[in-house]
Amino acid sequence: MKNINEIGILACGTRMKRLYDHLTFDGKTIYQSCGLDFEPKWFTIIFALIQEKERSVTDLSNVLGLSHPTIIQSLKELEKKNWVVSRKSETDGRIRLVSLSKEAKEKVPELENVWAQMRQAFEVVNNEGQINFWEGFLEFESAFTKKSFADRVTEIMGQQQRNKTSKIPANHPGEWFKRKFDFEHLSVTPEGLMERLRYTPLRLKNLIESLSPAQRTKLFTGKWSVQENIGHLNDLEPLWFGRIQDIANAVEIMRPADLTNKKSHEAKHNEMPLDKLISEFTVNRNKLIQLCEKNYDRLVNSSSLHPRLLIPMRIIDLLYFVAEHDDHHIASIRYLTFKM
Repeated sequence: MKNINEIGILACGTRMKRLYDHLTFDGKTIYQSCGLDFEPKWFTIIFALIQEKERSVTDLSNVLGLSHPTIIQSLKELEKKNWVVSRKSETDGRIRLVSLSKEAKEKVPELENVWAQMRQAFEVVNNEGQINFWEGFLEFESAFTKKSFADRVTEIMGQQQRNKTSKIPANHPGEWFKRKFDFEHLSVTPEGLMERLRYTPLRLKNLIESLSPAQRTKLFTGKWSVQENIGHLNDLEPLWFGRIQDIANAVEIMRPADLTNKKSHEAKHNEMPLDKLISEFTVNRNKLIQLCEKNYDRLVNSSSLHPRLLIPMRIIDLLYFVAEHDDHHIASIRYLTFKM
């Protein structure tokens, strides 16, 4: 590498720091040439105190977007140089209020004159280029306010991991209605099943967090999209809830499911925000777990006939059935991501 230019945008932070150092050095030189013992890093605090006669540390931190320690350190320097004075708040002794000193107020006209000339110089530089640097910078800064640099890198890492995983062949789990179940030899515990069911929303979120909106809503011939699979799971929560009530109340045949899945086909899940789908599913799933906990003594003692399978099912059997249905759609989603 001959120089930093070869690194490109990856050196963005270093380049901004270097530019800041140049501007700070030049700014200090300008202030000294005007007979002002003033540091460029104090500018925003002094400017804020000119706008408002008195401010607290918290107020300055909120207005300037700087941390409390940074504000406090600068105020110590400014107070030492007699630019600011501070006093305790009359209403709350824990709060210190900061204002310009008498000497600083006398120098405000000089400062504002220097700042006007600096602004003019910046505007000249901004207009010399083919793009508006300041507007571009504000957009750049805003992007990292909406989503941090760390979050963006983490997402990319997740995408890379998903790409690695997607190279491992994923098969479609087959047709749900062809599944066979043997509840007589079920080897599970109620607590284990409830934990498995409780974490289905989180498993879904982790599985799809790196997918773009277009990928989540991509349609495949004869198959639901990723979001439609998630929406379908939520659509069935009232059915599971009702069936647990049926079994707990010793109803002879539990309520039937709509085998055409009309609700899921007509729900337009692809048009809903993903966060809302996951959130609603989480709320409904927690209600299901709470109902099971409330009927804990009936989990293995009461049963009702399943209307399609025509076999008796206890609540613990139904919980296993629901957990397997969850896994069926999670496997379907993994298959869809592999096909993308």
